[in-house]
Amino acid sequence: MPHHDPGEPHPDDEARTHLPVPIVSADEHAPADDEAPREETETETFLREMEEELPRGYLYFLDIGLLYQLTKAGDYAPVCSPIRVLRRLRTPDGTGRPLEIALRDFDGRIRTVIVPVAELSTRPAAVVNALTHVGLDLRGKPADLTALIKAWDVDATGYLADRPGWLDLPNGASVFIRPDGEVCASRPITEIVRLSGATPMPVSGTLEDWQTTIGRWSVGNPALIAGVAMGFVGPLLGPSRLDTVGINLHSKTSSGKSTVARAARS
Repeated sequence: MPHHDPGEPHPDDEARTHLPVPIVSADEHAPADDEAPREETETETFLREMEEELPRGYLYFLDIGLLYQLTKAGDYAPVCSPIRVLRRLRTPDGTGRPLEIALRDFDGRIRTVIVPVAELSTRPAAVVNALTHVGLDLRGKPADLTALIKAWDVDATGYLADRPGWLDLPNGASVFIRPDGEVCASRPITEIVRLSGATPMPVSGTLEDWQTTIGRWSVGNPALIAGVAMGFVGPLLGPSRLDTVGINLHSKTSSGKSTVARAARS
């Protein structure tokens, strides 16, 4: 590892002079002593933690909103918009150890992507495509981006489920994971749990609307009751020691089979 004499200027300090404008730290935007403190926004927290964890040789250029890397010529070259490696995740079988990566998209939102570690070397283009697909602004070469991710020193860990449903954690706790990735537990847990391929669960209508339509017509209708009950089966599979369950409705055309299926999704 190269040694640097504390009494001499560091190469990073010299390279700063090659940037078009001075580097601005997020600390410069802190409130004055006479201003009331305010709660840090999600984006501010993301940028602060990113700057604190950036690997050596990288800087965040606040005014431009890009990360730069130190080149062999002593200049700084743009790499991409803000990005941060959050944690390493353990898969249920203990293999893989994918990375959870957060980034700021073009609309200023913080997005997260789960990236298999092996693909950083075997399929780097797939990693770059996954990140740019959700809004990362790539300004350097794809190899510059994967090199930044590989250089990130991350200690935080979590768990990755490959499907919705129940997941048993090593500490003995069991959690239920919804299709949108939300984790439900009977008691607070400290472990971070993520779902691979999580998708948003759209919400429409109100409980009152449901009660006056599907709920009212289900009274005394065994088929509709069965359809509605299917919507509550998921959390019961684990305690019942079942992987899945289904109901086969067999009847003539226009007898209500499709209506029951829609009721199950209501």
